[in-house]
Amino acid sequence: MVLVKVNLGGTPVSLAMHLEQGEALAKSEFRFKSMPVKLEGAAKARMASFEGAQVEGAAFEVVPLLSSPSDMFSLGVLAIRGILVGVDFRCQWRWMRLMSLAKEAGEAGEGKLEEQISRLFATDPRWGKSLGPQRLTDEPVGWEI
Repeated sequence: MVLVKVNLGGTPVSLAMHLEQGEALAKSEFRFKSMPVKLEGAAKARMASFEGAQVEGAAFEVVPLLSSPSDMFSLGVLAIRGILVGVDFRCQWRWMRLMSLAKEAGEAGEGKLEEQISRLFATDPRWGKSLGPQRLTDEPVGWEI
């Protein structure tokens, strides 16, 4: 999404736009379509007169679209950073190990996800060593899985 601020005949207007795809344009050209804008009176008439016009010197800001998948991914990364700790356990290692666990659990067979993960922890000691409860604290614990 792109936020564009233009001055249309003395009337400042802010528009939220998205890229229109599928248009036959040159490689360096992009066509945007604005989302509906509520304007009244003279501002509405001015806007109509600029419809389809090329406007130069507009200020704009690109805003990344966030949606549920992106939000959930971000929350997952924050949870990994907040829950799994350790001086020797950097964030990218945490992420890679959890992604590996998820992949292996997905390939492990049928059943609920928690059952598959539990089976993996029970049958393969490296999962307990890298992702076990001792990773919930920086303090040394007297037990490991």
